[in-house]
Parts: sequence; structure tokens; C-alpha cells
Amino acid sequence: MSSRNEGLRERLGSYKAYVSKVTINGLDRTKDDYVHNVLKECFDISNVRDLVEKVKEVRETLLSIGAFKDVRAKIDVTPGTKYGYVVDFNCTEQRRIKGNVSTEMNQYEMVSKAEILLPNLQGRGESLSFEYAYSNSNNSRRNIGLNVKLQKPFLHRSVIGKYRPTTFLHLFNNTSKSYSNSYTNHTAGGTINLVFNSSHYLQHTLQYELSFRELAGINRQVPLFVRHHFGPRLASIVRYIMKYDDRTDRVFPRTGTMLWTTLESSIFRKLGDIHYMSITSHMERNLPLFWNMSLQMTARGGFIRELSPEKPVPINSLFTMGGPYSLRGFEFGGVGPQIEGHSTGTHMFWATGLHLWTPLPYSSYFYKFARFFRTHAFINCGNVDSSLDTMRSAMGIGLAVALGQFARIELNFTRPIHIQKGDQAAKDH
Repeated sequence: MSSRNEGLRERLGSYKAYVSKVTINGLDRTKDDYVHNVLKECFDISNVRDLVEKVKEVRETLLSIGAFKDVRAKIDVTPGTKYGYVVDFNCTEQRRIKGNVSTEMNQYEMVSKAEILLPNLQGRGESLSFEYAYSNSNNSRRNIGLNVKLQKPFLHRSVIGKYRPTTFLHLFNNTSKSYSNSYTNHTAGGTINLVFNSSHYLQHTLQYELSFRELAGINRQVPLFVRHHFGPRLASIVRYIMKYDDRTDRVFPRTGTMLWTTLESSIFRKLGDIHYMSITSHMERNLPLFWNMSLQMTARGGFIRELSPEKPVPINSLFTMGGPYSLRGFEFGGVGPQIEGHSTGTHMFWATGLHLWTPLPYSSYFYKFARFFRTHAFINCGNVDSSLDTMRSAMGIGLAVALGQFARIELNFTRPIHIQKGDQAAKDH
């Protein structure tokens, strides 16, 4: 199938083409100049293959700016020309107010969320959203969160519009819990963000956070080394986030690369009680194989250090190792130094993984329903220092189910291979 598609792309690339006219219908509140720079990209083509790919790219951009609920594109020949084409976009704008109620569940608790969104306020992609999260857990304190986000894109600017710049102010008041260390982390404050793209797949974010962070105990059985970190702190953090993603699919990708790197530092030492510098990175590479199988290679790591010896890094900012997001086959925070069964946190970590993704056996009998399922075999390894002698590793097999286009559920059987004294292997594996 892939060779047939490649042959079709080559043939389309041999047919000359140019765009003589681009129209867009359905603009009511949206200003013309806001989408003008996006539509101009349709003229930058030289053949039919470029035309189809460019129209698809422009349609995805129009959907991503938050002003439209649906965008349909139509390509037709220009009468009286040999290579000319006309591109028509028919858009359906978002309602003035949107609401959403959802429920998320993890291994500890169920979180209910309610969101109100006011999209495209002034006709140039401005939006205001309110989100409230609530969790009535079995512990004495409840997990709640309130987020307010005001966003302003600048696609209509002729000079910087091609970089897709967006600024937004994010105000938050959240309470999270670390069950592995028996503490709650209450954070209240805000961030100022600037987001822009240097290419279609590469996104940059500059962020400044000013917030109050307070640690407190979930219960009375909190080790003394955790209690040393209790109390309020003022955080003044500057971040740079880089995202590169050219994967063909977010849930079950067969090709493409994803790279996510975050640099953060409390460079304003006179403002704030937290002084550290850290870097974390995650990389994923997908290679297609025969019989619709794919090979996925992952690698992630992080490093953090104090900028002031008299102000150590708070325990909630240190890294923890273990669990499905870092090292499968181990409990959350179950890898590395432990005191009284609680993770002390680490200043560095690294982890790698190798996955073989395959279609569901006898998938032809399930027709289109089978595309939501994948089986995989995997092996992962990692450590909380640079030593290979004390490396931890695990392997296993599992079944994954796609939920929409952005999430999946996995049911895995994992067996640790290399385990060190004091580590906590997952009880259900």
C-alpha cells in the first residue's frame, strides 16, 4: 500500500499547477485579515501534489486557530486555463460560548472537570476559558483546581504571522498529591507565555511563572525528611520549551519523530525562595515495518541542580523514577533512594525503551473496529544516575486501545529483569 501511495505522489508531482484564486466562506465574527496570511500559503505551489498537501496544511491551520468548528476545502480547475486551480474553503464558526464536562480516572482517584470557553472574542482568535477540577478522594484533603486562560494569537501580522505567534496569560490555583511521599502541593499563581513556530513541525514556548507553592502532609505518617520541605515558597521561574513533532498519528504512530525539551531556571535570585536550574527531554522515533507493524524507540532524561547551596531543591521539584511514564514494572517513585518506603527524589534520571507495535491478531475479521487496538511487546531500562552497573530494566507485552486521536489505554503484563535493593516492583506485575 505504501509503495502504491508513493507512486501516486510521484505522478501528481509531475503535473504542473498554480492557484489562480482562493476564497473563504462562512466568516461572520472572524476578521478577514486574521485568515489572510494563512490563505496566501495556497499560492506557494508548483504541481498538483504540492497543491493537495498545501490545502490540507492550510485547513489544519484554520482548525487550530480556535475560530472554526469545521473547515471544508474544495479544489476545482480554473475555466479557460491549462494548469490553473481554484481553492474554496467553507467554514463553520464556533459558537460564542462552549461548555464541556468530563471525568478522568487514575489509579488513585476520579477527577471531574467542567470547562467554559469563550472563543474568537474579537474576531482574531482571542479566547477566554475557565476550567474547574474536583476530586473527592479518600484522604482528608480534596484535590481541586481552577484555571483561567486568556489567549491572543497574531496570525494577521504580515511580518511575524508566518511564525504563528500566540500570547496567553494563565492563572491557576491547583492542589496535587504525591501518594508516594504523603504530601500535597498547593500552587497558586500565573504564567505569561509566548508561543511561536519556526517551521510546520517545530514549536517554541517562552514562559515566565510567578507562583506560591506550599507543601503539606496528606496524613500523620510523613517521614521527617519530607517534613523539612513543608511550608510556603515563592517561585519565580523562566522556562523555554521546544516541541518537534512530525508523527503521522499521535496515538499509534508508524512513522515520524517527536522531541520535547524543557529548560527552566530561577534566574531572578532576589525574587523567590526556589533557586535551581533543570533540563528534561523526551524523544520518540517510529519506524514502519512489514505487515503493518512498527518499531518505536524512546529515550528520556533529566538533570537538576541548585543555584544556591543554602536553598536546596524542594522535594516536589526533584525527579521520581518508576511507573508507566518513566520505567514500567516499578511503582511510582519506586526506583532509587528510599527512606521508610518513601522516595527521596533524585537530581537526575534517564530511561530508554523499545516497543514493537503490531495489529490485533485476526484484525481482518473486525474490519474498521480493529484500527482502535494494537498489541505490543516492549523492553525498557533506566537509572537514577549515570551508572550502568545498577541499571534497572523490565520487559512485557500488552494491549492498547485508542481513545479518540490524543489518548490511549494500555493493559500490560510487565516483568522486571534487573532490580536493585530497595526498589519497589509493581505489585500487579
